[in-house]
Amino acid sequence: MRLTPVSDPTGREPPCFASNDHRYHATHICDPLIPPYAAASGALSTTPQTGDRTCRIGTHTKSNVQLIHAKQTFCRAVADEPKSTPNRRETVRTMIRTDEIDTEELLDRAKTYAEDQDVDAVCVASTSGETGAKAAERFGEDLVVVGHSYGFDEENEQELDADHVEAIEAAGGDVFVGPMAFSNVGSAIAERGGYSTHEVIADVLRLFGQGTKVAVESPLMACDAGLVDSGARVLSIAGTGSGADTALLVRAANTRDFFDARVLDVVGKPAEAENLVYW
Repeated sequence: MRLTPVSDPTGREPPCFASNDHRYHATHICDPLIPPYAAASGALSTTPQTGDRTCRIGTHTKSNVQLIHAKQTFCRAVADEPKSTPNRRETVRTMIRTDEIDTEELLDRAKTYAEDQDVDAVCVASTSGETGAKAAERFGEDLVVVGHSYGFDEENEQELDADHVEAIEAAGGDVFVGPMAFSNVGSAIAERGGYSTHEVIADVLRLFGQGTKVAVESPLMACDAGLVDSGARVLSIAGTGSGADTALLVRAANTRDFFDARVLDVVGKPAEAENLVYW
């Protein structure tokens, strides 16, 4: 992009630059030291209520433009070229409101999303394994099912049904059981009258719904188990109590690197307050 000075009738240093290649609209609160000819030419206006002076150039038709200070006497137009996202289809869509759809429909729509987007793996939280088995029919070897640890509900007992585990593994999926990243030790502390940072994180995520808390947590657990790579784009599916009502696209990280994880997209979740319960 070529930048050329705005005409300077006084011979002083020009206050602004404009492009010959594109027409821009840009606004910035300029320094009071901007030469008075800028105001005379219409490039500078004053807000009566505040006295702020604003510098404008042309009309924006292509790029995002920002005016920044330089030497307190002129502004420069800086064009930010649009960032491309190769190998990913750009679509305009809204979040799926899952309040009135069942697990089967959410899984079907999640599969469509996974086919349309750049997804490396799919994590599904499942207590009995029923939701995991349904997901295995759709995602096969791309699937990691995350269940509760042994003893979570009853001492030395595992809640996953053996038949569901067999179906998941027969489809090529993996099954992981282990302590929940945001819960187990924190729950023990809470039972002694304390409160842990783990529980704070969990409760903040529950503001978006129980499914959101679990959907953020599951890829961390799968990453720690070596079943998904750190940095992988994981479609994470979870629910509230039973079934599935939430799907997020999450950048996975190990639990020790929790703050490197990112929620990249909210594919679907409940939107009605009565369905955003703390579980």
